[in-house]
Amino acid sequence: MADSSAKKWLKGCGIGCGVLVVLVILGTVGGSFFVLRPFRAAVKTREILDERFGDQADYQPAADGAILDERMKAFLVVRVALMEHCGEFAETDQQLARLDDLEDDASRKEVFGAVFILSRTMMGMGSVMGEFFAARNSALLDAGMGRGEYTYIYLLAFHDDLIALLEGDGDSAIFGAGPTRRAHQAMTQVLRNQQKAVAAPDNGLDEVSQAAIQEALAEEIRKLGDDAHHLLWQDGLPPAIAASIAPYRERLDELFCVQTVGLEFTRNRTRVLGIQGD
Repeated sequence: MADSSAKKWLKGCGIGCGVLVVLVILGTVGGSFFVLRPFRAAVKTREILDERFGDQADYQPAADGAILDERMKAFLVVRVALMEHCGEFAETDQQLARLDDLEDDASRKEVFGAVFILSRTMMGMGSVMGEFFAARNSALLDAGMGRGEYTYIYLLAFHDDLIALLEGDGDSAIFGAGPTRRAHQAMTQVLRNQQKAVAAPDNGLDEVSQAAIQEALAEEIRKLGDDAHHLLWQDGLPPAIAASIAPYRERLDELFCVQTVGLEFTRNRTRVLGIQGD
């Protein structure tokens, strides 16, 4: 099959990128209950997170945008917890790759075999995704980190990896290579929050640095507004941010899961027929 058709089909279904709706039409009782149970747990924990730390758009970075050592260490703890789930998504990715690699003249037996294995995996993907969201929210709560701070650090810590996905083989990220539209807008607001920190009397910056940061923030906010796919600081991290991340580079490289990129920013909410993610 050409052009990574299996992965394009998966993304086209809206799983993990944009809007995800898990409907309760999976076996009336048994299937729907087990699939939705981890999603409901994730929603409950997410609501606690938002009560404690605010919405994703409420986070305010330091005036220079740098990440404190203690916050980076908390982020690493969350990443360790989530990497335990990476293998399940990597297995699905491998099965999609095997389906894509089938030649146009592959036998019916080969095609049916690959489709059967993939279908069996996809039947369990709902619960796997729910468990991922539940683990992410629980890890954030344990680490004392809100969704806004997590998203901000994630986009900066894995900046080069995300750029490579956008500029290279985006299909290697089976659920998308960047934030959802809502998360993109949230990060735009986070930069506006940083502008307030820069303008504060106790920002710890000299006049030259303050002016330079405000100018850079205004330009980055403009770029985010002009392009819904523009990543945070896509054209280069500010020096203070890059310096705060550099000591953790090796460990961060070990804790990046390409297969779950598009799920990292998703917010789940309870709806009448199931769970909606955006």
